[in-house]
Amino acid sequence: MTTNTEQLQPIKAVLDEVLAQVREQYSDELAKAVHAGLGVIASLSLQRRDHCLVMIYEGGPGAGKSTAVRLLSPERPETRLVAERIDSFTAASFVSHAANRSPEELDKIDLLPRIKGKVMLTKELSQLFSNEEKALRVSFGTLTSVLQNCQREGYFSMVEKPNLRRS
Repeated sequence: MTTNTEQLQPIKAVLDEVLAQVREQYSDELAKAVHAGLGVIASLSLQRRDHCLVMIYEGGPGAGKSTAVRLLSPERPETRLVAERIDSFTAASFVSHAANRSPEELDKIDLLPRIKGKVMLTKELSQLFSNEEKALRVSFGTLTSVLQNCQREGYFSMVEKPNLRRS
């Protein structure tokens, strides 16, 4: 009879190898960001997860935002089952309610159906922010509502903007 620890050894070995490669090719800070991102992705497998999980990395220009997102991005069909990279969106694009579209078309247009049961990866949040206070309030109100209700509908969102210190 094998224990959970014994069953996890091959997975831990692969994770350790991936993180070693990231450290070797990039940096220890980027390996930490990738490790955290993989943890968020792995949380999809948790039973009875009560809420969606949002992880936001923050950092200055050149801190590794694009690199971390690229390393976590779904390139293989198997990975696309659990992750969706979306680089251009607004708060309103989560649900459009377009009356001139069929439900099938809305499933392809709206973000919520695309990220249901997946991790959403994005390298930028700036498209949500506006210099106009009214527009900013609308964006945050929509985003807050989406994130609060994602669990009820079975959605999982991760917004990623890596927080990496420059060495």
